[in-house]
Amino acid sequence: MKKLKMSAVVLALTMMSGYVTANAVDEASAESMEKKMEKPSMLTQAPNIPAGVIPDEVDLSNAVNLEELEVQYTYSSGRAYKLKFYDDRVSFTQLDAGHIPTLTVPYRAKKIGKDMFLVHWLVPGRIGHVSLILDLENKLIHASALMPGQMELFDGGPIVDVSRGKYM
Repeated sequence: MKKLKMSAVVLALTMMSGYVTANAVDEASAESMEKKMEKPSMLTQAPNIPAGVIPDEVDLSNAVNLEELEVQYTYSSGRAYKLKFYDDRVSFTQLDAGHIPTLTVPYRAKKIGKDMFLVHWLVPGRIGHVSLILDLENKLIHASALMPGQMELFDGGPIVDVSRGKYM
């Protein structure tokens, strides 16, 4: 019995040492793994895309029209806005800033759920864009935007008022 117990222990130790030896990482391999784990540097300038090359595809086949939809909402910062959708454009007004004019721009919208839409527009003449998720059922808005002066907006808040459009 002692021989059997001792053999099992020797076998276990032999197997373990073989496992450890087989999975050991030498110094050069460890250094190589560390280099692979480094974070890549971040892009700080727009890439040079050759003329005629479209960097991203835009599929307009799934676009929806939000004509006659009006939405009033307030971000967590307290700024209030009103959106009014037409067949091919949206007007947005900052309600608490009388000196800022209403802007009207072309938009794209996609239905992503029951009474939920992903809306996007570019601000002509500026390096800026706005992406919104309008959750009309739960009366919430979520926003991500690049604003004037390269300020990033990542906010949301309650939808205070909704007037449904003719396609809703």
